[in-house]
Amino acid sequence: MELKRFYIQNYRAIKETTVTLNGNLIPIIGVNESGKSSVLQALLCFDKRKDNYMVEEKEGEHLDSSNMYEFDKKQEQCHVKAEVMFESEDEINSICDEIGVSHADSLKLDLVELFKKKGRILVGRSINLNAEKRKYSIEKFNVSPEQNEKLANSIVSRTPPILYFSDKHLTDTKELITFPEGYLAETWRPGKSSQKEWRALLEQLFYDATEEQYQVKDFIETSSQKTKNDIRRAVEQLLNTEIIEKWEKLKAKGTFC
Repeated sequence: MELKRFYIQNYRAIKETTVTLNGNLIPIIGVNESGKSSVLQALLCFDKRKDNYMVEEKEGEHLDSSNMYEFDKKQEQCHVKAEVMFESEDEINSICDEIGVSHADSLKLDLVELFKKKGRILVGRSINLNAEKRKYSIEKFNVSPEQNEKLANSIVSRTPPILYFSDKHLTDTKELITFPEGYLAETWRPGKSSQKEWRALLEQLFYDATEEQYQVKDFIETSSQKTKNDIRRAVEQLLNTEIIEKWEKLKAKGTFC
């Protein structure tokens, strides 16, 4: 599934706003305390996989949508909705199999037709409720209540996870990074990616920055602190250069003001 657009209603100081995703960098500009972070945290609310996420040192703090403005004491229900688009018919087949819908069912046919027309499904979530009621639902789609919930959950499970980083994350980098037990063994797997893939990425980054071949295992176990510091600085310089170049290209394209 591909996320295309978000709608935010009654989240803290945000009465109603829309965030359209277009594959480019989206700047959110405003004065202090104008609600920039609230927009990002509202998007985080949509992903129930992040319900226990730590925001401002509080677990699940982003799920508290009430604001502190005296002129609006009425507590209205908060909704975060997302427009999503199917990427293939195989994705539709997988969803139908998961929720027990036959390939001849009208729901399957409607989803295929929607895909062919490059249409979008609107999935909503109510936020300021207890966890049991904070469920997903498909909006403006002809489907039974039971199928609605199953379809919504299956669709959301296939959307990209929403990541959130605040300035605090950038200042909390530790001087010493401890690798988990078994990191250098073949048994360790970060998420769904194999440890070999992570090694290859790191070694490629080392090579791009220094034009020298480094094995991750040898680098961790045998390299001197001076060598590690030299490589760290080279990698930092490489990343900074590439990020600045991409930023200049975005400016040149007129992607933002």
